[in-house]
Amino acid sequence: MIRQLEIKNFKCFEDVTFNFKNLNILTGPNSSGKSTVIQALLANQQSEVSGINNSYNGRYIKLGQLSDIKNCYTRGDISISGDRDVAAKEQKVVYLTTERQGPETDYKQNLDDETEIGIRGEYAFDFLSKMRLSSIREQDFIFDDSWGINLGNQVDYWLSYLCGYTVTAERIEGTTTVKVSFRTDDNVKEFKAVHVGTGVTYLAIIIIAALSCKKTDLLIIENPELYLHPAAQSRFTEFFVFMASKGLQIVLETHSDHIINGVRKSLKKKRITPDDVEIFFLKKKDGISLPVIIELSDEGVIKNQERGFFDQFDDDLDILLGFDYE
Repeated sequence: MIRQLEIKNFKCFEDVTFNFKNLNILTGPNSSGKSTVIQALLANQQSEVSGINNSYNGRYIKLGQLSDIKNCYTRGDISISGDRDVAAKEQKVVYLTTERQGPETDYKQNLDDETEIGIRGEYAFDFLSKMRLSSIREQDFIFDDSWGINLGNQVDYWLSYLCGYTVTAERIEGTTTVKVSFRTDDNVKEFKAVHVGTGVTYLAIIIIAALSCKKTDLLIIENPELYLHPAAQSRFTEFFVFMASKGLQIVLETHSDHIINGVRKSLKKKRITPDDVEIFFLKKKDGISLPVIIELSDEGVIKNQERGFFDQFDDDLDILLGFDYE
């Protein structure tokens, strides 16, 4: 687990320290530094694993030249350092970028084995095809053993709970493709991914990616709420809370108030404690970004409401009610 990340003169940051817990959420306005924190995490991982200082172009990210990523206000030397419980080489990073693999008629087999899942999730269904009948890597990640204890069983449980589907993936012999089919809970008909919608495909990829992890791994997901109905976003948060409560370290970048409120509800229901959750609200002033820690009580109450932290609904409601302060 990565406990701390120090960032100096990297893009929009001057000198900041992030202290991470099990479930970490990055939020804030556009271009406030959320993706930059993830890039710093990935750059640090690339540097630690490769042994090359300042590895900003590698397996997870390719950021170009140093001049492109140096803070244009401070102009100091870039420094990114992390403090971990275990060596970076012992901590696998599973990273899903915003531009994930969408619905297709068939999917690719992972022939070069760069990563098991792929940063776009392009190999998630191939991983499922190979490991579906295998025991899940971490027994603590089994939520409902009445569905079975194999990877495929647990993927089906969560996908069914979240959107009413189960999924099967099978390598087609003699080809480099994977056949993927979804079924509704009543098992009446089998559907290809292109006929069930992008949200279902994205859900399946994220669930497979998370359940492929061990407790020592780090799961990073950009915008897990993409293409999901608000109710599904809220329920999806239960999945992340469960995984984090069982020891998986997760970093989410999100613009969804349903994700935030889902975490708050989980605190209220005692499914996770504030000691396991950190919400970073990124704010930018004079070109420099700073993180504000959003403090939550045991009951999920926000202790330090910040201007701009998911308060747009209240602002809009004030106008609708006639309280227009502009």
